[in-house]
Amino acid sequence: MLVCASAQAQPASNLPWISGAKDGLPCLPQLRHNPLDIAHVHITPRNFQLLVAASSAGCVTGAGPVCAKDAVLAAPWSLLSLALLPTDNKGQFAQCARGDFDAHWRQIGANIASYSAGHTVIVEPGWEANLGSTLHPWGIDDITQADGFKKCWSHAVRSVKQMFPTAKIAWTNAKRFEKNFSVDDINPSTVAGTNALIDFYGLMYYDNILPLNSQATWDKTVNAATGFGGSPFGLGAWLAYAKAHGKRLGISEWGVWWHNRLTAAQADDPIFVNNVYRFMVQHQPDMAYEAYQNNGSPGDSHKLCPDTPFPKSAAAYAADFNHF
Repeated sequence: MLVCASAQAQPASNLPWISGAKDGLPCLPQLRHNPLDIAHVHITPRNFQLLVAASSAGCVTGAGPVCAKDAVLAAPWSLLSLALLPTDNKGQFAQCARGDFDAHWRQIGANIASYSAGHTVIVEPGWEANLGSTLHPWGIDDITQADGFKKCWSHAVRSVKQMFPTAKIAWTNAKRFEKNFSVDDINPSTVAGTNALIDFYGLMYYDNILPLNSQATWDKTVNAATGFGGSPFGLGAWLAYAKAHGKRLGISEWGVWWHNRLTAAQADDPIFVNNVYRFMVQHQPDMAYEAYQNNGSPGDSHKLCPDTPFPKSAAAYAADFNHF
């Protein structure tokens, strides 16, 4: 397990940003020869009662839910991705926006605050809403849902902050905007009083633009703003968007990606890994954190350790993230 430590100005990794991984898997510190600063976990139960239970101090992993406490105590920082609307409440933006679920979010905030002393916690409710409801119960399928989503998101973070004032808040998207709304259309900062509660703009950024293993692919896409309505797409475009709104950018998930159109050898992309690292170095004053998505199963995998189908990418990660 990772050793618990207090939040500190100098990241434990000695990198210029907060660096870590999904689930805080212990093999990555061994691979890169420095500790993880941030542990990332997704908590997506079917109802609010289970979401509250998963945030409680008494939550026990293995009894059912993933526990927020495990991530909080695993590293100096934690990134808690919480279902904005659980499965049983799919698409209930109107109910959420009028405050029906505020009491649950207040309890979640109080629960996390009870064991987070000495740690920095980022709460990330309702990530990747721009990908739609097929993937997430809080996903937005049409621009008519945009206003409800923004107000719902605002209610959730206001309620968390009411009980957990030191929580950091991230509003996080996937890089693609392909439906009939833009990033501006669903940005909750437009809800009165919400912008001040947002600490970071977050991003999920995977290696899924063909051809892979191509510097030309990276160079062509890194600053692209080709999403609906001119929404950002590339990592550089997302950083520019965050800076334009006075926010630092965090990469909540990133990684190589083996899917069913590729062989593992084709998905092994050290060029992508090197470019993400170099981008972080180049833009370090404006980059808040990154968490490698070190998970997956054969056929849909990102993991670099303890075993990996991507030896070249793992070697690139090991060399780059031990550089400082």
